[in-house]
Amino acid sequence: MKITNLNPDTDIGASAWCVDLEGHRILLDAGMHPKLEGRDGLPLFKSIQPQDVDAIAITHCHHDHVGALPVACKYFPKAHVLMTDLSYFIAERVLHNSVNVMTRQREELGIREYPLYTHDEVDDITPHFQGFKYNREIAWAAFAKTRAGFTSPTLEFFDAGHTLGSAGAMLRGSKETIFYTGDVCFHDQTILAATAPSPPASPARRKSSGLSRTSSACSNARAACSSRRSRSGARRKSSPCSRCSCAKAS
Repeated sequence: MKITNLNPDTDIGASAWCVDLEGHRILLDAGMHPKLEGRDGLPLFKSIQPQDVDAIAITHCHHDHVGALPVACKYFPKAHVLMTDLSYFIAERVLHNSVNVMTRQREELGIREYPLYTHDEVDDITPHFQGFKYNREIAWAAFAKTRAGFTSPTLEFFDAGHTLGSAGAMLRGSKETIFYTGDVCFHDQTILAATAPSPPASPARRKSSGLSRTSSACSNARAACSSRRSRSGARRKSSPCSRCSCAKAS
């Protein structure tokens, strides 16, 4: 197993970890650094090229974990994107909002590199999103590898208690297992406290958050996702559940 930290800074931010596991590769998170501007805030995706990645797993939809996802998909266009079912219903909305913020910063602050991606590019990657329920093992290796007879490692999301849809991710290979915590919160709040996986594994990353307030429930997230912003500012109807594997699971 090889673990590579792609954060461009020594401070917390631009969360992105590449894990090579038994001939397969997964990127854990693809965030933007909140204290750096322009391309300086991106993870070091070039450092792990020219090899591709099989999948990208997003632990939650805060900007420092998901904000660079469209850029990651440019570097690794064959990767499918895994997240929890609740994150699935808000990820696209968060990324469109990021485009709006970067566009405004270009105009107000003169950051010529912004926006780092467009609304159209966000729309282009959303068909690659897959949402899964907590506590479900997911085979994530590239289809070409499994079709050739290679055994895929698995990933399982555990509730992190940090924000709506947040998760830690357990990666299991045939010989090695690693747990990536993402951001966690062990305090009781309006969402449930974090759950601990069993059996335990060596943590790859752990950052504890303070209390955070969330008032959205799953039904509200689904309702918000059903109406999305088009480039003209009008609203268009969509059916996210048609692409979400978790929504159809019993």
